[in-house]
Amino acid sequence: MRVVAPSYFAASSDLIVGAGFMGAPTVSHELLPNGHECLEAVNVLEKYLSTNIAGIFTAEIGGANGMIGLLVAAMKNIFCIDGDAMGRAFPYLNQCLSFIHGLPATPSCLCDVRGETIIGTDESISNSQELEEFFRKECTKRGLCVGVAFPPIHGTQLEENILPYSLSRAWFLGEAKFNHRIDAIQAVARAG
Repeated sequence: MRVVAPSYFAASSDLIVGAGFMGAPTVSHELLPNGHECLEAVNVLEKYLSTNIAGIFTAEIGGANGMIGLLVAAMKNIFCIDGDAMGRAFPYLNQCLSFIHGLPATPSCLCDVRGETIIGTDESISNSQELEEFFRKECTKRGLCVGVAFPPIHGTQLEENILPYSLSRAWFLGEAKFNHRIDAIQAVARAG
């Protein structure tokens, strides 16, 4: 597994994609994910683009999605970017920094637990609010558990359109808490 700073791609036109789950986390107690939804969404998007994706960043740093970038990058043997799309757990896709900055909301891909996919294109989706509404409806129809691949970002756009170093920050905070179990609050405060 190779985790790199967003600056690694600063001079690159390589394509980077965000990945994460959409839906209700508690649904996974009844409708088990197959573990490949995000990977398949990225693979389908890659085929649609007819180019290789060079790296993955995670959709959000909150909850299980904080690990998805690592998982997908490891499964594809590509770089995982130390950063995420919004710096918190996200309730809505259109709250990602790249969308706030006006980058395109398409092409994007959604994959359900059965491996069925839908690609959001600019023919059907004109902005991030429409992407959120379209994918949310599909997510609900498909049991509230889908993997999503975000639209590609060029390496040169990466640093400005993700929140950098959120993976390493979460790692160091978790490590501080784990290593100082007696006074975890002070340990986390010292770690940053």
